[in-house]
Amino acid sequence: MAAAALRDPAQTVGVVPRMTSYLLSRVFL
Repeated sequence: MAAAALRDPAQTVGVVPRMTSYLLSRVFL
């Protein structure tokens, strides 16, 4: 995933919020 993010910065914009929401849900739920 990291390599793909470096290769395509535009895709990272969509991945970051998804990962953040996932991590937050893991922490709080």
